[in-house]
Amino acid sequence: MKKKIKLEPAKRLTIKITRLGRHGDGVAVTELGQVFIPFALPGEQIEAEVRGNRGKLMRVVHPVPERSRPPCQEFGICGGCSVQQLKNPDYHNWKRGTLVEALTNQNLIAPVDSILDAHGEGRRRVTLHARPEGKTLNVGFMRRRTWKLHPISHCMLLTKTLSDAPAIAKRIVKPLGFPKKGGFEIGLTETEAGIDADIKCKKPVNMPLLSSLAYVAEKDDLARLTLNGEIVVERRRPVLTMGVAEVSPVAGGFLQATQAGEEALSSVIRRALPKKVKVLDLFSGIGPFALRLAMDHQVHASDSNGAALQALDRAWRNAKGLKPITTETRDLFDNPYLTTDFNGYGCVLFNPPRSGAKAQVQEIARSAAPLVIAVSCNPVTFARDAAILVAGGYKLDRVTPIDQFRYSAHVEIIGVFRRVSCK
Repeated sequence: MKKKIKLEPAKRLTIKITRLGRHGDGVAVTELGQVFIPFALPGEQIEAEVRGNRGKLMRVVHPVPERSRPPCQEFGICGGCSVQQLKNPDYHNWKRGTLVEALTNQNLIAPVDSILDAHGEGRRRVTLHARPEGKTLNVGFMRRRTWKLHPISHCMLLTKTLSDAPAIAKRIVKPLGFPKKGGFEIGLTETEAGIDADIKCKKPVNMPLLSSLAYVAEKDDLARLTLNGEIVVERRRPVLTMGVAEVSPVAGGFLQATQAGEEALSSVIRRALPKKVKVLDLFSGIGPFALRLAMDHQVHASDSNGAALQALDRAWRNAKGLKPITTETRDLFDNPYLTTDFNGYGCVLFNPPRSGAKAQVQEIARSAAPLVIAVSCNPVTFARDAAILVAGGYKLDRVTPIDQFRYSAHVEIIGVFRRVSCK
């Protein structure tokens, strides 16, 4: 029997919020030290129940003019959004400020553009969780700072095609029954051929189950349904247009959150490139950048996901008018490109996961590559990797923040680095 942890009693304090932290929490300095209070805004006097360095907002005594009514009734319970209560331009200034602060913490000074809003038509992919509660299988997002599920009926941030996503997800997993432990994860992606759905679960697979899932896919007119990445049924080939090419995405694979976000990132990258240079695209995925860059540049794309590179290669071969794209399956964390591998490339582009690409960046910093373009969704790891490049003799020319994760703490970043000296 597990022993219950006795929590210290909460203290009710009246405090003033001084700033908004990088995760969207209001920050106050109290007699107990620095405290983080979700949903509070800078300049507000509030009442909060404080335990340790976390506080629960009980009442806003003096709200600031920048406070607005959250557009979603689930805000504050659902863990999907961090900041819906802050008006623009303050909301965008806060997001840009998280990037400026991360750069300052690394002693980096560079021009940071105004943030580009790239929400567009909405998020074209979503991951939902399904978990049992009593005799009901609920579908939704996790609650804030817990492992508990909050059921939802819709999400205002999704595209029109995905507006009914929770109901679709619930119908998809119905044939799986109730999980004995944990739950199911359902990924839905909007493609030009319809919804591409992937279920992640540990349930044993048999023919009756596959038949039931195929029937659900037909009823909901899904383009494709996969189970743990394996195709159950492909009624139409899922397609995404990238530049002049059509790509069939990998089941459950990575994709930029919004179409507008992907196009904004690609546009900034293309503008930074000189004419006729050869590009090395690291962490390329299915080629959202490589396929667009190949309209003017020869590209070598590298990623650890071999299936993604196969999809990229097929898209390139079927497209017309593109310059050569070559691919290489490679784990860039365990086996990064070495300093001399960059010879002959006019630009190195990298777009790693949130953890960044420290080992790979250290090799780039020792190279003679004249231009480096970094894409990231994490200001902290972006700034860390940027500091490595600057210490290696690069100048951070310009940084562009892009908001394709409306109301969340995430911000997409592009940094352009030019070689000024060798160290």
